[in-house]
Amino acid sequence: MSKLNPVAQKWVEALRSGKYQQARGALRKGDWFCCLGVACELAIESGVDIRRTDEYRGYTGVVPNRLLPPVVGEWLRLKGRDADWSLAGKNDAGKTFAEIADLIEQHADELFISDGAA
Repeated sequence: MSKLNPVAQKWVEALRSGKYQQARGALRKGDWFCCLGVACELAIESGVDIRRTDEYRGYTGVVPNRLLPPVVGEWLRLKGRDADWSLAGKNDAGKTFAEIADLIEQHADELFISDGAA
């Protein structure tokens, strides 16, 4: 298991925090979130240029409300669409946030671009 980058570590901590209610099938449904929706909330708090919208109960530029905005994937340093689809699939299949956090830690090398990579 490799060490998570600081942003990914913050995401794992948020998933375990109990602060977020878990949703399935969408990044955000009102005050409920999928694991990727939690990442979007953290990105917004960190100043990443995406905005929430009530119209889609998600984030601007994201239709349908199941897709991670590319800027959030870049902020997390995800390796690509397969990484976020895999996590979203586990979320929608019933894995808890704590289980997803464990998977993120266990598979960091597969999910994230290493800090040493350009």
